[in-house]
Amino acid sequence: MPQPVAPPAPCPPLAARPRQLSVTQIETLLFDPYAIYARKVLNLPEWEAVDASVSAAHRGSFLHGLFEQLIKDGKHLRDDIANALLTLAREAESRSAGGAAILQFWQARLEATALWFADYERDRRAQIADSHAEITGRWPLGIGGDTFTLTAKADRIDRLKSGGYAIIDYKTGQPPSQTMIKKHLAVQMTLEAAMLADGAFAENGLPAGRVERLDYIKLSGRMPPGEVISVPPEAELINGAVDMLQKLLAQYQDPDQPYLSHIRQRARPFASAYDHLARLAEWASDDSEGDRP
Repeated sequence: MPQPVAPPAPCPPLAARPRQLSVTQIETLLFDPYAIYARKVLNLPEWEAVDASVSAAHRGSFLHGLFEQLIKDGKHLRDDIANALLTLAREAESRSAGGAAILQFWQARLEATALWFADYERDRRAQIADSHAEITGRWPLGIGGDTFTLTAKADRIDRLKSGGYAIIDYKTGQPPSQTMIKKHLAVQMTLEAAMLADGAFAENGLPAGRVERLDYIKLSGRMPPGEVISVPPEAELINGAVDMLQKLLAQYQDPDQPYLSHIRQRARPFASAYDHLARLAEWASDDSEGDRP
């Protein structure tokens, strides 16, 4: 009888394992360690087909670029924020791959998003001392007698007049649920908060300080065009994420720990760019896609 093949379980030597990951790659390690193995150990970059159609990911990248430029230019402080954002969109249309297709398909939703965002910025303006877009941080951690570096590129960090910080992440898709955040399966924002509180962004002008807000901004262009989803920056939540991170990294310092594929498929079904390399279709089934250690 035909026998199903086993999922891949590569165990590269410790010297070949990554000593630096970003906060988003930590989330990948939680759900699809094999993707980290392919990208970081085998050095296989993700490639997109030349004839790939415009996708939600393209739209997200396009919008992130617009908001980055809006904040860096200081145009979010102007009264005509909506017009400033739409002008940036038209300028980016000719420079961005698929920009024309994105705007053609998303024009009405972008206009609704711009108007919502203008109201959002005006309501917060009096609270903000300054804003920083796409700001990077580095956080060296001692794991098992060695140094591991966690990196981050925050969509936006606002220094507030109260003396604290607000970390903002733009989402054109669905933000993670509060349950995923509390279970430390969606840790991007909580780890960025820990990094900011410990001075990991200091080299880029943001000294260590307390984090007062963690906000996802959902930008759909539908009804409502935008929505703020806040995560309470409680010490227990942030410390729990750091504790999970340290245990996770220590786990992969064991030379017998394999980089498995799709280990939490029930918690968050997804497709990976490396599924073909993992030969997912040959071993995955409805009965085998549960959580695996």
